[in-house]
Parts: sequence; structure tokens; C-alpha cells
Amino acid sequence: MDNSKRIIKRIVAVLIIIVSLFSCSREGTLPLWMIGNWQTQVGDYHVTENWQLTNGKLVGNTVWKNKQTQFEEKSTISVVDNALKLRIVLGKRDVVFRANSSNADTLVFKNNSNDFPKRICYTLRSKNKLIAWIENHPNDPNKITFSHKRIVHSEH
Repeated sequence: MDNSKRIIKRIVAVLIIIVSLFSCSREGTLPLWMIGNWQTQVGDYHVTENWQLTNGKLVGNTVWKNKQTQFEEKSTISVVDNALKLRIVLGKRDVVFRANSSNADTLVFKNNSNDFPKRICYTLRSKNKLIAWIENHPNDPNKITFSHKRIVHSEH
């Protein structure tokens, strides 16, 4: 009897582990490495980008600012139909991209019906360096690269 109880307990433990592994939350597939405050310089624009985890989605806010102009772009990365989707809202323009490849530190979103860009890519080069680029296809001569540095707030 004791031996059969031990076997049953082991089987139950293994089943619990298997169920836990396969029932990961949607947050588990989100690129949580994007969370934080990032900045870069593009021409005369100072660009800040902030990503936060909110209600199971990554919510981004990008501000482009120079001496004369400032504009904002709102972004959301979420899991829809078991795929990562990037939604970007800039003014009245609302565009959705679908991830067509991703790994531990790189994401490639694609929308072939968008004029430019058709691809938006992110890669984490180090804890404090995020590279993003927009293009219509690999090796696109019109590719624009953004080299972001993490903004680290010091506590006084």
C-alpha cells in the first residue's frame, strides 16, 4: 500500500508540473525585456520610449521632441490568437503588426499592407541597450535604426 501511494503522489506531482508548464500566462510570451524607460536621439529629435506591463499587455508611449515640435505615439504589444501583435496609434493612424519571428531577445513584427515600414524590429543588445529598426525588407536601403539606452533613475 505505501508503495502504491508513493507512486500515485509522484504521478500527481508530475501531472501538476506538466499542467503548470503548459498553462503559462500570456505575459510569459511577452517581451518583458522591453519594460522600462529608453531614450535616443534621431536628428534633432530627442526620443523617449516607455514600456510598462499593464493588464497582461505591454503598453508603450513614445515621445518625439525638438525645439519646435512634440508628438506622441502609443503602442501596445499583446497576445492575440496565440500570436504577438504590435498596435501603433499615431494621431488618427492605427496600424497593427504581427510578430513573424521572435526569440529571447529579438522581435520582428510585420505588416505587408503598410506603406512604410512593413517591418518593425527590436533586439536587446544588453541590459541597457535596445536597438529598434524599421524597414520594408531585410537589407532595405531605407532602413532607419534607433539605438536606445535605458534611462536609469538614481535614487537620492
